[in-house]
Amino acid sequence: MQRSQSGFLGNAKLLEALAPLPPLPSVIRYWDDFADCWKTIRNPEENAWSFEVNGEFLEFDFSSFDGELIHLMKLWLARSVSELAGATIKMYFQALQKLDNSLIYTTLDLSLTLPLSVDAKWRREIVTACNNHQLCALKSLLLFC
Repeated sequence: MQRSQSGFLGNAKLLEALAPLPPLPSVIRYWDDFADCWKTIRNPEENAWSFEVNGEFLEFDFSSFDGELIHLMKLWLARSVSELAGATIKMYFQALQKLDNSLIYTTLDLSLTLPLSVDAKWRREIVTACNNHQLCALKSLLLFC
């Protein structure tokens, strides 16, 4: 067992899996249905992103996540803006921000759990601690991983 920056006493394999994540693209492009045009997120290495969704500017602040999760969350959000509706992205991100980082690590640990044990661990450790929006957001993050 290894302790992360957030104090999560996690599986060393999980922490190792987070280490070699690919770099962020230099810019992130997404289609804005409301404006009917391509938009760009510049400087994705910054800890706050702002982009327009359905005519309003949204701020995505990564400071609520610890060091090991920030890069993963940025990669997840970069992919999500090209695949999910803006309102869904906003809801998922806000739901993840409200979660304790250790619960996010516990969810990510499911990717290393034996398939027959996933359901029991999901129901015992995650479902009891989350609302529906948080569960959907965690599922999206787990699917991305």
